[in-house]
This record gives sequence, C-alpha cells and structure tokens, in this order.
Amino acid sequence: MFAIAPRKFDGSHLKLPGASGAFVLYGHQKRGIWRIIADGSTYLAHAVGAGKTMTMAAAIMEQRRLGLIAKAMLVVPGHCLAQAAREFLALYPNARILVADETNFTKDKRARFL
Repeated sequence: MFAIAPRKFDGSHLKLPGASGAFVLYGHQKRGIWRIIADGSTYLAHAVGAGKTMTMAAAIMEQRRLGLIAKAMLVVPGHCLAQAAREFLALYPNARILVADETNFTKDKRARFL
C-alpha cells in the first residue's frame, strides 16, 4: 500500500535581503514565506496578529528578488488597507508599492490606475 506524506516547508534558511533589521520573523512566518515561494499560492489561515501581512510582504519581495514574479497584487479588506501598506513598508522600507483606495476607482480614473 502506498502512503503519501504531506510536504513540510522549512524556511529557516531564508535571509530576506532588503528587509528591515528591526523585525525578526517567527518560524511559522518563514515557513509560510517558503511555502508561498515553493507552491506559488498559499492560504494563510493564521490567527489575528500572527503576522500574515509580514509573511505575504516578505514572500512577494523574495519572489521578485529571485525573478519568479515581476509584479504582485496583495488583496486585503478595505478596512485593513492602510495598515497593510504601513506594515509592508515597515518590513521593506525601500519597496515601491502602489496602494489603491476608493478614489482610484472612479469612472474617469479606473482605466489609468489599472
């Protein structure tokens, strides 16, 4: 009988060049980063405050650094938009990010923004 073992993701080797030294990511965050890099898409179902935004930001920046992606879109609920942008820039202060808000989606601005 064949058995399938679930894959384990270990991100302990990640160095994250360009990330602010003010943060030390937890093991579950590094595992999440590595899983996103290895699988391409991942559902992060961590508890509130567990560092999902930092995990996603680091995964995006690592994928860009490695040449795996050119652009990424991070979708967050509207009430979390400003906080997500602040956290992304806190971890990667030199990152160039484009943050949408309701003014970008008026009829005359939508096409230019997208």
